[in-house]
Amino acid sequence: MPYPKLLNFFPTPRFLKFSYVGVEITPSALRYAELFHDEGGLRLGKFGEKKFPTADISLNEDLRKALRELREKEGIQFAKCILPEEETYLFTADIEGTTEDEIRESIEFHLEENVPISGQDALFEFYVLPIGEEGKRQAAVSVVSRQTVAKYTDILTECGITAVSFMVESSSLSRAILGRYDLSTSLIVNLCEEKTVCAIVSQGFVQFSSTASAGGNIITEAIKKYYSIGAEEAKNLKHEKGLVKEDGNEEMLSVLMNAVSVLRDEVQKVSVYWQTHRDKSARGPIQKVILAGADAGIPGFADYLSASLKMDVSLADVWTNVPRYEKEVPPLGRKESLSFGPCLGLSLGGLL
Repeated sequence: MPYPKLLNFFPTPRFLKFSYVGVEITPSALRYAELFHDEGGLRLGKFGEKKFPTADISLNEDLRKALRELREKEGIQFAKCILPEEETYLFTADIEGTTEDEIRESIEFHLEENVPISGQDALFEFYVLPIGEEGKRQAAVSVVSRQTVAKYTDILTECGITAVSFMVESSSLSRAILGRYDLSTSLIVNLCEEKTVCAIVSQGFVQFSSTASAGGNIITEAIKKYYSIGAEEAKNLKHEKGLVKEDGNEEMLSVLMNAVSVLRDEVQKVSVYWQTHRDKSARGPIQKVILAGADAGIPGFADYLSASLKMDVSLADVWTNVPRYEKEVPPLGRKESLSFGPCLGLSLGGLL
């Protein structure tokens, strides 16, 4: 039995600690969330979301205004930042060596065989996977270009915020919604308005991911077209009615199903790929599907996906590793919290 840490009895006062807030920047929104320890354990601190018209983040003045407000009004000086899935690469590599330097050198030697980024322009991180029955030693490797990191670092710095670390979207999300000791194989579907990220988490690490440009927006567009209404009204109707069958809405549901089938096909494609390509000696079959993201809570979507995939599908619980919210009502409602998984996963780093 491990001995309790001294700091559990004599925690550092919060005012003496740096506040590292998890920040997610997208072309249409800025989200941030902070977790910190108090006498009752982990608690949600600062959090919020700013939405603005979609634009390239390098040219988005609304984004810069929102970041400056974080610095000036919220006092946020340091941030851990999400790297979007579509701007990163993930692969599994056989590794040699025993020390971190030897493993890193082994991965670097084969980097250009696996990603379209030159070795000198690539930044990468890796996690050594448990050894399988065949005795192979492998690592899950995440790669991003230096230019991508610089893009986010420069924007934050310009607005008075220092980026202290970066983490890939799916890895951060899995840290929030899967238990610390959950080694099962899960398919996480992060359904956002403008994209869908599907990630396979096995043995505690993201081992495969895929990003589709279609997201909840295709359902919004289908509702807009059917009712001849504006985007905001269509979004509200999407979250209010969703895919639930009611008297008189059969025709609309038929239209929506054509749109939703595109999302289903993306999820199914990732599921089939994993089941047919996985290393069966080391990585298990998918045992559960977890929905996260702003559009994950569309009424009826989880049931539809479960029936299509013939698997259990559930909504993510972003408080999985924050035990106090099993008894207390969290400040973020269930529907709103589905968008904050990546930010909360970032903020959890080093606190567990």
